[in-house]
Amino acid sequence: MISLRVAASKDNTGGLHVVGALNYSGRYDITQACKSIANKVKDGLLQPQDINESIFEQELETKSTYRVPF
Repeated sequence: MISLRVAASKDNTGGLHVVGALNYSGRYDITQACKSIANKVKDGLLQPQDINESIFEQELETKSTYRVPF
């Protein structure tokens, strides 16, 4: 079945994004993101008023997806 999908999509040149999802609570990820942001504020690299959803997302371990090269 996979080989049929590969053959059917071989002419796609836009790339392929594979996103894997695991069922986990995310507590570790959230804790690490908060610690990283706190350290950046402590070191003067970031101001508290600049913290927003985008900044928080950048610090998450789950922030990126891997682009499969074809």
